[in-house]
Amino acid sequence: MEVKKASSLSMLFLRYLMGFWLILLLLVFAMFAIFYFAMNTGILLTANHAERALQSSESKLATSVPFEPAEVPYPCTYALFNDENVLLQTDMPENAIIKIKGAVAAKEELPQNQYRRILRADGSLLIVEFDIIVHFANPQMHKVVPNPELAGLLFLFLCFLLVAVLIALKFSKRLKIELTPLTKATDAIRQKDLDFEIHPTRIRELNTVLLSIDDLKTALSTSLKEQWNMEQSKNFQISAIAHDLKTPLTVIKGNTELLLESSKQAEDKELLKYIESSADKIENYTRLLISAASLSKDAENTNQQLFALPELVNELKKQGMALCKTKNIDFVLQAKEMPENFTGDRFLISSAVINLLNNAVEHSQEGSLITLGITGGAEGFVSVTVADRGSGFSAEALKNADKQFYTEQAARSGKHYGLGLYIARIAAEKHGGRLIIANREDGPGASVTLELRSSN
Repeated sequence: MEVKKASSLSMLFLRYLMGFWLILLLLVFAMFAIFYFAMNTGILLTANHAERALQSSESKLATSVPFEPAEVPYPCTYALFNDENVLLQTDMPENAIIKIKGAVAAKEELPQNQYRRILRADGSLLIVEFDIIVHFANPQMHKVVPNPELAGLLFLFLCFLLVAVLIALKFSKRLKIELTPLTKATDAIRQKDLDFEIHPTRIRELNTVLLSIDDLKTALSTSLKEQWNMEQSKNFQISAIAHDLKTPLTVIKGNTELLLESSKQAEDKELLKYIESSADKIENYTRLLISAASLSKDAENTNQQLFALPELVNELKKQGMALCKTKNIDFVLQAKEMPENFTGDRFLISSAVINLLNNAVEHSQEGSLITLGITGGAEGFVSVTVADRGSGFSAEALKNADKQFYTEQAARSGKHYGLGLYIARIAAEKHGGRLIIANREDGPGASVTLELRSSN
């Protein structure tokens, strides 16, 4: 991976942060410039405009008879009381009137920085309220925006939030782009695709991680190749040994059968039957070794074909009944929503299910029950479950039972070579499914489910 010039993640963050504060300062400067222009052009009145205008017209308001509301300078408000403190007229809001009435009735002094008490020549009392904030010169605009300064601050705050969100989104987008090579590399490794090229980013820390991933990819590729070669060598050796055993086994079994036919002594026949039984076990083990060695996780090694699923199920039923008959075990087939056709390796599926049935019979007591359940599902999925009423799996077996050559020395021990569930798991994986090993929830016994998906 060729690493180009890159900056640190902290420097990238600092650049975006500086951009954020620069935009914010420009917004503040623009807000001050707008207020300055509006005040110089008369669009806005200065904060002390109302107080100065009231000072200029205070003498006229005290002497003019009758009282003219138009003489109260904008944007001041007023309340006119007679000599008996009765309100004559006003343009103040209701809440301000209540406050003014209370103060006039109690003869309390009102704050001079907000009110002016003017004793008029006709004996009436004029209370004028003013404030020291910026106002629009246009009364109509004043009604819409009574406090331009507050509105400006609110607008500035909204701009602050908007800029913060936009900068965060831009930074997030940039970071997502820079993280793309990292996510692509990890996705490729997760999918076991190690033939990919890593492209550098413009962030130094991410390039360090990518270099580590590149080294990991190389090491993992080497390790997987070595593991594959070892697996192939092991399978070849197992297959070779198993095939070499077939010839002497055939000789042993053939000679044993001849001796059984010719021998007349009961003691000799009993010993010969032991030999024959042991030879059968070795032959069975050899057959399983050959099957396990020939299996590969590569999908192209399977014999994919379209076949009638009910026909296979009928064959499995016969096999299950025959196996169960050896120990007087009841056999039940439960099939529902089963598709008519299925595309897959019929021989491999049949071998996997027969192995499950054989394991169930092996670990079941005489007179118990074994159930073969077959259920169809969406997207071509078919679920095959073999359930027994035996002793069930131990905690260790639930984790390791489908591993090659694993045998359990506890409850489910017996004529078990550690290959049946392994073959079933490989069959499930080759058909896009999985093998689920569990104990029954409705009582003692085990339940093994083979999930398969049709290739069509």
